[in-house]
Order: sequence, then structure tokens, then C-alpha cells
Amino acid sequence: MKHMNKRLDSLDALRGFDMFFLIGGSALLSALGALATGNANCWLAVQMTHAKWAETLRIYDFIFPLFLFITGVTFPFSTEKRLERGDSKAALTRNILRRALTLVVMGALFESVQNLDWPKFRVWSVIGRIGIVWGAAALLTLYCRFRTCVAAAVAVMVGWWLFLRLVPAPGAAGPDALAGEANCFAVWFDTNYLTTAHRHEGGLATIAMLPTAFFGIWAGMWLKRANTGPVGKVPKMIGAGLAMMAVAWAWSRMPFGMPMLKDIWSSSYALFAGGISLILLAVFHWVVDVKEFKAWSLFFRVIGMNAITIYFLQRFVPFQSIGLFFLGALRRAFDVPGWEAFAGAFGRTAAGWIFLYILYRKKVFFKV
Repeated sequence: MKHMNKRLDSLDALRGFDMFFLIGGSALLSALGALATGNANCWLAVQMTHAKWAETLRIYDFIFPLFLFITGVTFPFSTEKRLERGDSKAALTRNILRRALTLVVMGALFESVQNLDWPKFRVWSVIGRIGIVWGAAALLTLYCRFRTCVAAAVAVMVGWWLFLRLVPAPGAAGPDALAGEANCFAVWFDTNYLTTAHRHEGGLATIAMLPTAFFGIWAGMWLKRANTGPVGKVPKMIGAGLAMMAVAWAWSRMPFGMPMLKDIWSSSYALFAGGISLILLAVFHWVVDVKEFKAWSLFFRVIGMNAITIYFLQRFVPFQSIGLFFLGALRRAFDVPGWEAFAGAFGRTAAGWIFLYILYRKKVFFKV
């Protein structure tokens, strides 16, 4: 069996590409679109926001699942390294639990550290949910056979679909349990029982995220162990991704189907996002690792190699103010609608990236 032991630069680049949107890239692209068109609600600006219930999915709706997917991809590689250095399954288990718990705690602090008001405390953070789901998928992969993990993923997707379709929220207006947020049991349960602020944060839907983590782990296993060479891997990954997207689209359109809704991490959404993530991984792997066109990816790799660092620091460090301090003249250079917003977004992104580049040059990388 052929193994891939070298570090995949494509993973760092893809992780950085994903994080770029979270550390100012979405605001930068939104401002750029508004500046170019003179319309703050132009197509590009709209794509940098989350779709509301029943609206067509937007680019920004795939940032979260892509990050969870990438977290899964790295698991087979990190596990092999630990096993090669003599770690036992018990040691691996402790590491998985430690990492999952750390992400949950860090996520809660990230969301609420500046306002430790329990009635407004955000329990289900993005990072915390990733920690829970990644931890569950990693433990199942470590202790169960592959077919058991596949069965678990299928059971979650089918079970979540049937549950949301057949169990409406108490007092729902009409028989369609997915006609709107007011009819959805997951939204109702979150609001009333899973948060201190009585709002929908996707707590119950965390269960539905398990397949997304598995998709990433299986992609990592395929990259690492498949006998097929790189030329054969990439087309098959793209083909599998397109097939996942096609099934998800058909599932969302069929009678009694599952609409693609990020708010409740619907099964069709998880499958569609998984397909997109797999295709992006295949493209980045082909360009960066196989063809070794790496120079262009440095911008993203700098972000990706310290993704957790910048994710948390942006909460406490005023990168936009720092950027504007040095770009003050540029900010006032043009009296054009949208220019000030663009300068601010550019300054924030540039300041954050320069900080990460300094860490990169010093070979300082923080990991959970």
C-alpha cells in the first residue's frame, strides 16, 4: 500500500484560503464589489453574507463546512505520525479528547469573553461545534471499522432528514415542518432549551455535522493510502464531489425532500458542501502538490499554517485600526462612495497577514 508521508502544502493553502474569508477577506471582497459597481448590495457583496432561510446558498455558506472538512482531512496524517512514534490508542484518545475540549472552551471564550453575561452567553460557537464533531468522528474512525463509520454517516443524514420532516415544532403553522424557521423543531428546541440567550445557534444541528467531518477524514485517507497515483486520484475526487453535489441537489428538489439549509445543517446541505470541499481539495492538491505550482499559494499558506492563531487574535487585536494607522493617507485619497470601506477592509486584512507572515518567517506556529 502506497503512503504519502510528506506534508501536503495544499492543505495549508486550502485552510488559508478558507480562513481568508474569516479574517477580513469577505469584507474586502464585499467592499471591492461595492466600489466597482457603486452598489453596496451587488452580487459579490451579497455572496459574502449568509443566506436566510430557504434562500439560495451563497459562497459564504460554505466557509464553515470547508473548515470542518479540512480538519478531518488532517486526521489520518497526524494519526499515522503519532502511531509511528509509538503512541498507543489510549494516548491518541486522550489527545483527541483534549483537543476537542480545548476547542469547545476556546470557542466559548472567543464568543463571550468580552461580555461574560450568562443570559447572553453564546454556547454553540463555530470552533466549539467543530471540536465536538471532529472529536466524535475521530474516535469513531480510531475504534470502528470503515463500514461502521459509513453506516453512522448515512444514519445521521437519513435520520436527520426524517426527523426534521416528521417532527414539526410545537405550535407549527401548517403541516410542513420545514416551511420556515417557526415550523422547524431544531430551531424551536435550540431557542428554548440549548442556549442561555434563547436564540437559534445550531446546537441540535451539531449532530448533523458528523458526516461533514467524516467526508474530510475519508478524503485524507484516500490521499494518503490510495494505490492510484496523483493523476488518478484527482479526477476521481472531482467525480465523487460532483456526484455528491448532484445527489444533494436532487434530494433538495424531490417531494418530501431535504432543502439545502445551513441554519439547521440539513443533510442535503452537508452533502452539497462536502462535494464542493472535495473538489476544492482535489484542485489545490493537483496544483500545489502534484504540479508543484506553489509560489502563488504562499499568501494562503501563511494564513493556513497559523489559522487558529489569527482566528482568535482578530477578536482582541484591532487589525483594522492598525492598518488604517498606516493607510490614513490612502483612506482619504479618493472621495468615492465605498472607498473608505474598502481601505478599512484592506488595512485589516493586510495588517493581519503581515503579522502572520512574521510568525511564518520566524517559524512560529500555534496549534491546539
